[in-house]
Amino acid sequence: GNILMTVLTWWYASRYHRIHFAWNSGYIKHIIRISLPYWVALFLNVIFFKVDTILLSVMESREIADTAVALYALPMKLVEVGMMYGTIFLNSLLPVLTSAIEKKDTEKIKKLTRHAFSLLFIGGVSASLFLALFAPWVIRIISTPEFVHTTVLGYSSVDALRIVGWIFLVYFVSSLYTYILIARGEQRKMMYINAFVALLNILWNIIFIPHYSFIGSAWVTLVTQVLLLMLTYIVVKKK
Repeated sequence: GNILMTVLTWWYASRYHRIHFAWNSGYIKHIIRISLPYWVALFLNVIFFKVDTILLSVMESREIADTAVALYALPMKLVEVGMMYGTIFLNSLLPVLTSAIEKKDTEKIKKLTRHAFSLLFIGGVSASLFLALFAPWVIRIISTPEFVHTTVLGYSSVDALRIVGWIFLVYFVSSLYTYILIARGEQRKMMYINAFVALLNILWNIIFIPHYSFIGSAWVTLVTQVLLLMLTYIVVKKK
């Protein structure tokens, strides 16, 4: 799939510019230097969605660990895949937004961010409300009825999905602020923000998993995403 995407992208781009491979040590170092902070930030972001599953498998009793992980992993995988669509949209926005910021075109910056916020907010609300209202139906379609009826501490995958489904709204909006920082060349700030939130995520999971199992992890994931939204908003607002 990735090979096909690369070939098609190359073919389309070749219609506008001649493309060839070359080695440029200076530019390679420049790309690594400016992208490394965001790479670290992305890696820390992955921790948000993986560390809770690992902690569940380690901290829960052997009798329920596998069941708890399965009931939680299903809705989280659905959310992870769905979040990709916000990222695709923002990747398309980034070059235009970066150009407007470099040219100090204030009106265009306002227009782009206003329209992007509206689209992401509407998309996030729609996805989150849909999952909250139709969680049992969604779980049955993508898995088996066992995920609806099997419970740990009285909670099933449906309950987890109704919580983590709101990540769509929070993530779509916070990602806009993240991409504004990237367009401004301030990736390093995202690294510090994500490191702080990732540490809180791990700490809160360690505290709440023994008492609330995977439903505690679901709430921790949502709350840390809300915190990430607040922090990125504050940083962007100052600029």
